[in-house]
Amino acid sequence: MFLHGHPDVDFGVACLHAYNRWLAEFCAKDPNRLIGVAQIPLRTIDEGIKELEEAKKAGFRTVMLPGEPLHEDYDHPDYNAFWEAVVDLGMPVNFHILTSRRALEFTTLGKNRGPSICNMTRFVRGNQDIVLLFVFGGVFERHPKLKVVAVESDVSWLPHLMSRMDTVYPRYRHHESTATLSMQPSEYVARNIYVTMQDDYPVARMTDLLPMNRVLWANDYPHGDGIWPNSRTVLGKMAEHMSEEHMRMMVHDNVAELYGLTI
Repeated sequence: MFLHGHPDVDFGVACLHAYNRWLAEFCAKDPNRLIGVAQIPLRTIDEGIKELEEAKKAGFRTVMLPGEPLHEDYDHPDYNAFWEAVVDLGMPVNFHILTSRRALEFTTLGKNRGPSICNMTRFVRGNQDIVLLFVFGGVFERHPKLKVVAVESDVSWLPHLMSRMDTVYPRYRHHESTATLSMQPSEYVARNIYVTMQDDYPVARMTDLLPMNRVLWANDYPHGDGIWPNSRTVLGKMAEHMSEEHMRMMVHDNVAELYGLTI
């Protein structure tokens, strides 16, 4: 998804198309178990809608979008038609960490503050920005059935962000570009946002603060930040402080509901 960082955007789009073709072929071998995520370039709204339709035809159930689009930002009214298409096609959109221009500056241009390991902690900010943008920019107000997934950015920060959003909205809601909301900001998060984690252990002790029907577990194989082959050990440690119901929601029920899976 590092489309913005390549000097030839057309080349980047061609690479994404090649990846999607390969992934569709790979998942076709066992479509009940292999659920691919198509990657969608967003140079124009019309092109983005066409890409969504092509992904749906290829058998994909969901898509990944870049952290920052090339045309305006995601809360701009120009994207209304795109979000309507996402909802109509039943394609939840995923935002992964480290897919924005700011992230590229940190990871490839060495613009870290402090040692580079600091960046391995701060990368959740990109998805936090997505949550804020879609709520305060009114995207979820205009498109209540839109489903957005914040991928690999952990979860335990979410209760504080929800609380902070509810605090700042009545105080600063008249600031420039803030949308008029019919619900509390945190209610949009609980309704429209899904969050994923691997070994975010505090989650097990925060089930009364989190929208647990929106929490998804992953092991991130074979990435270096993943927990495989220790997945069962990690889940066992979390299960010590989590009900069987919440554990089942996190590892099974929520993802099945989100992507329309029969498991």
